[in-house]
Amino acid sequence: MEPVKICMTRGIADAMSNDSNFPWGVHNALERFTSNDFGKANPDENDDESKMGVYEISGRVVWVMWNYGELITVLFPDEY
Repeated sequence: MEPVKICMTRGIADAMSNDSNFPWGVHNALERFTSNDFGKANPDENDDESKMGVYEISGRVVWVMWNYGELITVLFPDEY
């Protein structure tokens, strides 16, 4: 998995600004994701063209998604 870039939604950016622990949680989720640890996601749904990780950060569910080598996106489920 070699993404072009990593991006986040407005909701994730706001959570990172409002909770000093949230950026570390995002960092850890990205490290896990790029090491093929997809957290609570169903591993059968991941393939060579798209991957999804589901993590809990500061009591909130966060998704990390990668599609077709273009980018990794960090978002809350309601932002999909």
